[in-house]
Amino acid sequence: MERQYYAHYRKENHIYQTLEEHIRNTARLSREYCSIDLLKKAAWLAGFYHDIGKGRNEWQEYFERAITEEKRKNGEKTDHSTLGGIVAGKVMPNSLLAEMIETAIYNHHGIRDSVSVQDGVAQIWKRRNKYNLSDESERNASLLLRTYAGDICLEEYWKKARTDLDELGKQIFMLAKMGGKTNLYGNKQFFLGMCERMLFSSLIDGDFRDTADFMNNQETFSALNEQQLQQIWEQGIQNLEKRLENFENNEKIDICRAMISLQCKEAAVCDDKLYRLSVPTGAGKTLSSLRFALHCAKHKKKRHIFYVAPFRSILEQNADVIRSVLGVDNMVLEHHSDVICEDETQMEHYERLIENWDEVPVIVTTAVQFFNTLFKDKKRNLRRFHSLSNSIIIMDEVQAFPIKVIQLFNMAANFLTEICDTTIVLCTATQPLFDRVRENRLLTPANMIKNPGDYEEAFERVEFHDDTEQFLNGATGEQITQFILEKEVIYGQVLVVVNTKTCAESLYQSPIWDFLERKNKWKGVSSEYKNVCGTSQEYVARNPRWACRERKYGLHQHTIGGGGS
Repeated sequence: MERQYYAHYRKENHIYQTLEEHIRNTARLSREYCSIDLLKKAAWLAGFYHDIGKGRNEWQEYFERAITEEKRKNGEKTDHSTLGGIVAGKVMPNSLLAEMIETAIYNHHGIRDSVSVQDGVAQIWKRRNKYNLSDESERNASLLLRTYAGDICLEEYWKKARTDLDELGKQIFMLAKMGGKTNLYGNKQFFLGMCERMLFSSLIDGDFRDTADFMNNQETFSALNEQQLQQIWEQGIQNLEKRLENFENNEKIDICRAMISLQCKEAAVCDDKLYRLSVPTGAGKTLSSLRFALHCAKHKKKRHIFYVAPFRSILEQNADVIRSVLGVDNMVLEHHSDVICEDETQMEHYERLIENWDEVPVIVTTAVQFFNTLFKDKKRNLRRFHSLSNSIIIMDEVQAFPIKVIQLFNMAANFLTEICDTTIVLCTATQPLFDRVRENRLLTPANMIKNPGDYEEAFERVEFHDDTEQFLNGATGEQITQFILEKEVIYGQVLVVVNTKTCAESLYQSPIWDFLERKNKWKGVSSEYKNVCGTSQEYVARNPRWACRERKYGLHQHTIGGGGS
């Protein structure tokens, strides 16, 4: 009778998971999670080979001792990933496919630098030479793999995987050579690194998912299928279109918003994958971009819609808008530091959802979490990476991205759109020229709105008057007070912006408030409003430059101040 090898043990009911079951499940899930079709076979091989080291007699003995809670021997080796990497690497020695799979297996419990910063030696070579594995261990591992493979001929599967990777390599080469200039839109090494990250993500998520499901005694999670997603997108479209029909279109500004929204809807069926949504503030970017995303998701059968913004302040508001449109709370996941769970059960559920972003169709998150998923080496960040493929990513307020990440973002966006079938929308009233940098530039986005300048006049709400000449050396509290009184008489409403809390407090203590209240010019402005204004962090310190803004629409408003914090 053949010996049975085990991978995991569930203590609650004394159930073992066989090594064969775990390897088969992980291979299947890794292939399923890998969103690059030409990389799916490589992902399957990584999953199939990743834990074969658990078939070593030494590891099985350690496993049994751990179950019986016996102490490990001093210096005992429990490594189980090295053997799988070595065996995989020897199938097609010196090939890119073998090295990528080998690297993924070595690092499926935590990614390491590819090259040692101390001596410049590739970590893959150090890993190969670190453990003295016997020829017998390798032969036994190869025998187990052929047994576990069943009807699959591993040799032929490897050949097909290499053919697919060669084709993927051609696509990457063409992307790196776009524009006829090397590194104009990114370099080949970076894009290959993104492919390796996809392998990491697929393998780590597949391994973690199968292990967790066994230990928790539950069926393997299955992401929403295409039919379920289409129903969600269709319901969202119906709800949103109904809401838009109820909007008034009497004023010029309303007509402009409707025209912008319609162009976003029309762009959803176009073949472009990278868009620029440039509209003035107040033009309804949230609903317009959501309209595009829902129609595009339905038309092109996308897996997720991501809404990414650099500021948490707007995330919760926009998440509520999206929830109201979809009509179902559990279809939208907020992933940022301001999320508060009511109890431990809710926290555990939330932690599971943010681990891989795959259980919920719409994710609202910060730029920090997005960039962590793209580049950070933590395991949970790696797990989420594959969820970005075949999705729609709405990037709001992109002008606020730090300069130091621009080139990395450009290359990652090019990879996602050209290799991973992802659609990206860059939203802002002031578009940065990511596609004009010297190298590693963004592929030229398609303009979602034709002739955006035609709408600027309708949404122009502020006219600037420079009053700095009278305050070239700064302004005293008394001068500010006098300035406020003058403008209040003319316009009836004044907003003051200063640069420090001290200055805000000083202004708050000024008799000007009592005077204005007695005049009853600010109806509804009470001591309560005074208190709010006096403690507001928007009232920031002394500013050497003073400016005035006059509202062209509605109540006139002047602002004194310059660059606040």
